[in-house]
Amino acid sequence: MLMLPTLPTPRRSEEAFSDRDLVACMRAGDPLVWESVFIQHYAQLVQFASSYVARPIAEDLAQDVFLAIWQNRERWNPEGGIRAYLFAAVRNRALKSLERSAVARKTARKSGPSAVSSTSIEDVEKIVRAQFDDMPERNRVVFLLRWTIGMKDPEIAFVLGKTIDGVEKDEARGLRWLARRLGILRK
Repeated sequence: MLMLPTLPTPRRSEEAFSDRDLVACMRAGDPLVWESVFIQHYAQLVQFASSYVARPIAEDLAQDVFLAIWQNRERWNPEGGIRAYLFAAVRNRALKSLERSAVARKTARKSGPSAVSSTSIEDVEKIVRAQFDDMPERNRVVFLLRWTIGMKDPEIAFVLGKTIDGVEKDEARGLRWLARRLGILRK
């Protein structure tokens, strides 16, 4: 009978398990730890990936990341922490998906014109979302990680492969861009 390791009991109820403990249990294949990490991060990973690709694709990408980790769990060693690793992996898969889509669109254009559908904006929430969707990608992704996911600058820097200073600059540029778009700041 295969015995799976279990997490040690924290000394105090408010203590969280360290990433090192979680990784050790995940590498050993502990299903309860896997489920816990999946539940904790999946929704945010899908939301993050949705800033790059459509939601159904984002869901697939997040699931693919967990599957790839499972398949290589004995060698898996997330250097920047579990959360940062997961977001970086989802981002990389989303960018690869976008590359494949761009190639497909280019091929389709050569074949002939395609119909483009448009939707009307019906309320203020959609207007704000539209502004956010039009924001330059590097600023939009930083905003999403900061304000929606709740990451700090060092985590964002790790996920995006940037310096903390670069993250701060992208955030400031995004704020200026948004203020100009909403008419708060003049060009």
